[in-house]
Amino acid sequence: MTNKFSKMAERILSIDIEDQEKIDRVYDALLKSSDSESFRILLELLSSGDVIHTQKAADTLALKGDPKYLPEIKEIREKLPARPGLRDYRQTVDRAIEILENIRNRSKCRCNLYALQNGYSNRYNPYEEQKEGFISIVKEDVHEKEYYTDYYCRCNFCGRRWKVTDEIGYHYTLYKWEEITDKE
Repeated sequence: MTNKFSKMAERILSIDIEDQEKIDRVYDALLKSSDSESFRILLELLSSGDVIHTQKAADTLALKGDPKYLPEIKEIREKLPARPGLRDYRQTVDRAIEILENIRNRSKCRCNLYALQNGYSNRYNPYEEQKEGFISIVKEDVHEKEYYTDYYCRCNFCGRRWKVTDEIGYHYTLYKWEEITDKE
């Protein structure tokens, strides 16, 4: 039997993918809602297997920042089917799990997540991290001839400094996070 959360998720899934503005409004409302229904709807969307909605639900759950639902998110992640393509859409769910585990461990910032990035990754876009309030980009060095940019960032919570280098030569942008120490 279909529950009310499944029905609500089905309505969201039926929104024309071309109507990005409407989809964004729905996810923004789910993000701002503090009731448990919003989490249940997001879990339904996460488990849908729809690439766009799975990623948007994962990002929204990470932003809501409640690790209470981690067991369910991990269970859903294990059941998500692989999809052929350039980037495995399940990586967004993995990122949400990382963020929620970080919150569960009582970390106020994401610096330990940035430090765990090994080489280039699409997990932490400095513009998104700034938009979400975790870092401030204090300087950008654009290297036009070499086709990359260095972003100099500072954590808004602990003050750690980061140099983030983008790699735009792939099908989507990748980022490498390196901590700037006083020695540098």
